[in-house]
Amino acid sequence: MLRRVFLILPTLLLFISSAMCQNKGLIIHPETWALEGAFPCVRDVADINFDLCSYTGSNLNAASCFNNSYEVILVNTTYNSTSTAMMQEFADYLQTGGNLFFLHNCYGDVTSGLNQNMGILMDVIGQEEIQVDCNDTDLSGTPATLNSIHEIQCDTSYLVDYLDGGTLMGPGLANGYTVTIDAGVCMAFWHTGYGGVLGIGAEYYSSGNYYFSSGQCHDSGSIIWGFMDPEDPSCLSCEEPEDGCDDGDCLNGLEYWSQDDCLCLTELPIDPGCDDGDCTNGLETWNGCECEDGTPPNDPGCDDGDCTNGLETWDGCECIDGTPPTDPGCDDGDCMNGIEIWDGCDCIDGTPPIDPGCDDGDCNNGLEIWDGCQCVEGIPFIDPGCDDGDCNNGIEIWNGCDCERIIATFGCTDPFAENYNADANCDDGTCYINNNYYIPNVFSPSDSNPLNSQFQIQGNNIDQIQWNIYDRWGNLIYEGNDLNDHWNGNFNGQKVAQGVYVYKGNLRFLNGEEVEFKGSITVIE
Repeated sequence: MLRRVFLILPTLLLFISSAMCQNKGLIIHPETWALEGAFPCVRDVADINFDLCSYTGSNLNAASCFNNSYEVILVNTTYNSTSTAMMQEFADYLQTGGNLFFLHNCYGDVTSGLNQNMGILMDVIGQEEIQVDCNDTDLSGTPATLNSIHEIQCDTSYLVDYLDGGTLMGPGLANGYTVTIDAGVCMAFWHTGYGGVLGIGAEYYSSGNYYFSSGQCHDSGSIIWGFMDPEDPSCLSCEEPEDGCDDGDCLNGLEYWSQDDCLCLTELPIDPGCDDGDCTNGLETWNGCECEDGTPPNDPGCDDGDCTNGLETWDGCECIDGTPPTDPGCDDGDCMNGIEIWDGCDCIDGTPPIDPGCDDGDCNNGLEIWDGCQCVEGIPFIDPGCDDGDCNNGIEIWNGCDCERIIATFGCTDPFAENYNADANCDDGTCYINNNYYIPNVFSPSDSNPLNSQFQIQGNNIDQIQWNIYDRWGNLIYEGNDLNDHWNGNFNGQKVAQGVYVYKGNLRFLNGEEVEFKGSITVIE
């Protein structure tokens, strides 16, 4: 609800808690303003003690004397002169149930951080944005005096002078208590929802300080304390509306008055679970206010006439699916009269099958025949053993139907022979095999030529090989198991001494011939 109170005073913001942890308040003010800037007009009428906290510099970045234990905190500076971090601390204070009054001015540059800092306080109490309208500014210092008497909520009349300063505007004012002058709203107050009050004043209309040029105290101090007094906020009424809260519409719930929150709250009706579970008397529903009887259902004519899904019936509440009929096993097993099939409802006679002409003319898979029901696969002919074992007169092969002779290709058919002919299928006795191997007797590990700097066994047609190197005391210093293995003259990561070493091993050629070998190898630098 919007409440308007009329008066003129310098700007100031203040927050107050309704439940206090101690009977004490805190005033934060610029050091340069001394006590004249520490809300003297409020302290003149207040019935609690205040701690005074001054800060140096042009901006309020931190206040060492600030803590959340105060019942009420009055801040004599403005949004644009307060850091975002400090404003967040004030927002946290509101959430503990504290009461805060804060100023907002129109002097100098007020655009920097204006919406952001003001929004921090408005957001924490769940209100929409407000802003300052910089009107009626008199930078020359000449007072603009309003000599009218304005009545405020406290049923007290005040004569209020005012200096230059702006007025407050924005949708958030609609939910607060406001104090107005001819120029507009100069102060606004809200219940925070945490048990305290947030107050905002537009400097200098509502400062609660001395009129600077005359040193006189204006009645803005009495008005501010009338809203912010934690023991007796005489200007901050908290009464249930005369017409009560409930609007008589049960669909939007039952509205009731909460004195603690100072507003109407809503308790929404809850569906108790209307339906009794008996479908024969219909479905009972919740209309948002009460349960309504259902209408008993009527048989809609359940069966769809489709025998494949059975006969649908009505149970008094709903259609019950039928049981689809089951194939009784229509086919009699006699293929001569065709295959009887189930169409989902009845057995359908089959059509006797006709010989399609089974044989495919391919003797390789035998002769296919018709047995009156289906084609029967033929039995493939079996190779009688066509080849006579003599490739000199050609090679006899089975083509799947008959024996036939092909001309032989003569040559060496031994794959281990030097002259092996892969195309030959008749051996002409010309195969020859040349098995050999080579073992060096000296090498130099430091030689730049890889052929001379390592010991490696080489040869032809070698299938497997294994060899060892020993020093003159019989110690094994190298073992090879492959033709690609080679000894570089090292043992345990160190080069061996120059001298004679013994090798011993064995190998097997591809044709099965096996050879054992041994000898010595000289290592030179």
